[in-house]
Amino acid sequence: DFAKAVGIEEIKTLDAFFEKAQKYIAYEEKQMTADVRRPKGQEKDEVGPSCRGNERRKDKEIRESKSPPSKFTGYTPLNAPREQILAEVSSVDFRKAGI
Repeated sequence: DFAKAVGIEEIKTLDAFFEKAQKYIAYEEKQMTADVRRPKGQEKDEVGPSCRGNERRKDKEIRESKSPPSKFTGYTPLNAPREQILAEVSSVDFRKAGI
């Protein structure tokens, strides 16, 4: 960034050059301290002054942590007693099929 700024803007004196360099050094140091303070999960682009943006990010994290809802919410009631169903399931035909 500093090299681009120096190349674009013509600096006439050495003092002006050093002043501009000091400003860029201060800026880079400030960015480094901000990166150290920021948790590892957050990126530079995600951090912003908007509280609403932070709320959206938190909501997104909460949504991702939940498992998706089941496709089946209502099941057909059984027409036969459970004992009969269990007897059919445990029959020899199912065991031979490997089910």
